[in-house]
Amino acid sequence: MNRKLTTLVAASAAGILFAITGCSSDSGGAAAGEEFVAGDPTAAEQSDLTFAMYRQATAAPVFGAKEAGAEDTFGVAVEPSWVESSSAGMNLLLGGDAQLAYSSYWGVVDAMVQGMDVAIVETMFTFTPGIMTLESLPDSGVEDLEDLLGKKVAVPALNSAQHNRLEYAFLDAGLDSSTVEYVPMPFGEVTAGLANGTIDAGAVAGPVLTVLKDEYDSTTVLDFAGGLFEGHGEGGIITTGEFARENPNTIAAFQCEWAEGVSAVEDDELFASILETELGFDEELIPSEIEKKPTYGLDADPESLAKFPEIMQEIGTLDEDVDLGSIIIPLPKSC
Repeated sequence: MNRKLTTLVAASAAGILFAITGCSSDSGGAAAGEEFVAGDPTAAEQSDLTFAMYRQATAAPVFGAKEAGAEDTFGVAVEPSWVESSSAGMNLLLGGDAQLAYSSYWGVVDAMVQGMDVAIVETMFTFTPGIMTLESLPDSGVEDLEDLLGKKVAVPALNSAQHNRLEYAFLDAGLDSSTVEYVPMPFGEVTAGLANGTIDAGAVAGPVLTVLKDEYDSTTVLDFAGGLFEGHGEGGIITTGEFARENPNTIAAFQCEWAEGVSAVEDDELFASILETELGFDEELIPSEIEKKPTYGLDADPESLAKFPEIMQEIGTLDEDVDLGSIIIPLPKSC
């Protein structure tokens, strides 16, 4: 599928590919043939984990677990390493600088195709409609999918959730997207990109979306969590298969801590406190974030995960069968 891409885009993609292939394991991925087992959360092998993830509301359960005392209970301290894209998190994971990472499931499919030894710890979250969208400014002339043809569109990364879902939306609408120029751009840079004309539309979520709506009266061109995509899991918490096999009890302890964190942030007051003190949200944006709180995940469902490679095959970015269910780490029997 041809795309007009800048030199920066090509270099970025090449860098990611180098990181993936350069760190590949001789026993890579599902080819390792080893079934993951549920560990004992009371006997963690490691006491510290680094988690590469977005500095967004989706990270709240990590801090909720701390507030609930789950780290003391299970003995594993989890510290964040903030990233701007799931591909950046994947690179940290594969480079050994993090033991856990958030990745869109599209990125997990890519990693498996590259022969990477990765495993799914949890489904991290699911967005509800209206929380992650493609936005344009009112005077841009871009109001719907057809208006994007021949335009510059910002996505966090190539083969990201937003890129793949947009391609699937074009396919579903019967539109030829070959003239669309995709520009990798973090959510935080999209507002400036729209204002200065660097891009015609951009994928956003969280506070950036709130600001665009409130201050710029932006137009929603596509809802990445609604319509065709409503109910899709957004992405998962992943680790390397090697780490999971060597540290099953540490993974189990984290799974229990995550579950307690998810329960803790059901309290809107605690959730708001975490947004402000741990995640750096402006106080005036917090009410809208409470209203749009993600649905946090627990166990990963193989049937639901099958949608991701199926969509990639339909849009032509995947030409082989990939079974994400084969790399799910079971939850412990009890916490």
